[in-house]
Amino acid sequence: MFISIKNVLYDLFHRDSIKGLNLYSTITCPNCGYQNKEHMPVNACVLDYICLNCKTVMHAKEGHCCIFCSYGDVDCPGVQIEKRNENRF
Repeated sequence: MFISIKNVLYDLFHRDSIKGLNLYSTITCPNCGYQNKEHMPVNACVLDYICLNCKTVMHAKEGHCCIFCSYGDVDCPGVQIEKRNENRF
């Protein structure tokens, strides 16, 4: 999925744009299955994550922008905004 950085940045700097976004995602470790609920930043991509249980280092999968889109149950804020923008037009 291609994310328009211009649209995402425009929306992130407008307070109303973050209303309705889910800013928490439960990350599931592919190695041990441990799950942890994490807050997702709206101003940065998280590319690496260490499992709190087995210490496996997870990296964003190819084609994904971050670990939330790879291992989380909720897309990151940037993807959520992009999907919302697609539905506007």
